[in-house]
Amino acid sequence: VSLAINEPKFTYEHDPAFLPNVWLGVSVEDRKNMDRIELLRETPAALRFLSLEPLLEDLGRLDLTGIGWVICGGESGPGARPFDLAWARNARDQCAAAGTAFFMKQVGAKPYEIVGSGFDYAAPSQGSPVSYLKLRDRKGGTMEEWPEDIRVRQFPEAR
Repeated sequence: VSLAINEPKFTYEHDPAFLPNVWLGVSVEDRKNMDRIELLRETPAALRFLSLEPLLEDLGRLDLTGIGWVICGGESGPGARPFDLAWARNARDQCAAAGTAFFMKQVGAKPYEIVGSGFDYAAPSQGSPVSYLKLRDRKGGTMEEWPEDIRVRQFPEAR
């Protein structure tokens, strides 16, 4: 069983023996919701995961202690906001360093890269030239359309 909780005040009030059989996750789409990670870490579960989707900004440094899986993606659908591929690369690199499985779900409808950035994770300056990926899949879910370095779909080890 896998549960993703968006509400940061989530508490489990039933049989706590149930949670060690559950994969429990929270959505963290921007820095203002990073407090959810600590609340997740405090909850007993077989596996804890982060859903960084739709990822709306670079999250900076992530404390992945106790986190077994990170799922990342850009926004799709009408009104989708732009998705800087450097944000996904930052999360991917931190997962690799922490030994946490990383799963790139989709790049969304408006993925872009800063031209000449060298994959710098810092926010682009005003007027930085960007290059939007040209996608046939309007949700950005076709891996063959992505840069090779973000075609990562790892799964956590079963426990």
